[in-house]
Amino acid sequence: MIYDQNGAEFQDDGLLVVKKTITAEAFRRELRRKKQLQYRKKKHAYVVNLDKGNQALRREVAALKQRHSSLLIPAPSLWSTATLYFNFLRDSLYSPAEATTQPVSTFLNDHMNIDDALKSASVVFNSDYGFKAMIQSLNRISHSFGRPAFELKRCEEISSNSLEATSTISLTITGKTLSDVFPHLFPMRASTRFELDTNHTRVTTMVTKSDFMSPMLGLLGSLEDVRRVSERAQISPDLQWKSSTISE
Repeated sequence: MIYDQNGAEFQDDGLLVVKKTITAEAFRRELRRKKQLQYRKKKHAYVVNLDKGNQALRREVAALKQRHSSLLIPAPSLWSTATLYFNFLRDSLYSPAEATTQPVSTFLNDHMNIDDALKSASVVFNSDYGFKAMIQSLNRISHSFGRPAFELKRCEEISSNSLEATSTISLTITGKTLSDVFPHLFPMRASTRFELDTNHTRVTTMVTKSDFMSPMLGLLGSLEDVRRVSERAQISPDLQWKSSTISE
């Protein structure tokens, strides 16, 4: 309060204006501070939401990439399995020592492109089971008949879950006497059938057959001679190892 000479109170308009100006300025500063605080909060919330959005987008991109990669990988089929099998068959027949001198696990690791269905212990291979039986059978043929020549002729889809491949295998009779005197090649017709399970997802059965009788008949000249030769043979007329031989 301001008083005059007589002690009476009076109002100074100039001072009042100054007070109002100071009050208004303080109010504006406070208002500006609150607005800046709100702006910082909004900016922080925007940055947080933007980061969350970026993380969600990265997860979505990763999921789409994984889905795209899975679409690019062809589903296992009889045709792809047959192709891998015959490539493996060719390598096994041409390099028999590799499979017999290495453990089966090592040999499998060197042929990782073989379809998992063929590696399964439950897959039927002729009258036996498993990939090991397949290797043993191929190695016996390789070592018993020298270096077989294999040629795939054609593949035919018999049904939606069955494929049959026709091939030719030329075998050489080994042994010093026969190789020096009578080194014949045995061209014979062969077939391999692949069958899928009921869900059409895995190969469950493989059956191979070869016509061993016809070339033997052409060489020996009579069925009686063929019978005598094959009577105690370790293989059947369709070139299957007898069970007693496989189990050794």
